[in-house]
Amino acid sequence: MTAGKNILELGVGTGPNLKYYANADGVNIVGVDPNKHMEEYARAAAVSAGLPPSNFTFRRGVWCLLVAHYFSF
Repeated sequence: MTAGKNILELGVGTGPNLKYYANADGVNIVGVDPNKHMEEYARAAAVSAGLPPSNFTFRRGVWCLLVAHYFSF
């Protein structure tokens, strides 16, 4: 990735939000999704939005949010 605006899109799916980033100068997007089949759709959405292919990276992976609760008895 080159210097610029770096965006991490968790749960990129088919890439519906990519169109909102496409007009920003120097934007680099990493899209993460657990479903490997979403890559094809996300890449197509990036191209459709006008993002150069070199400015969009797809990564297959999962993310989780762990919330811990402590109880006092």
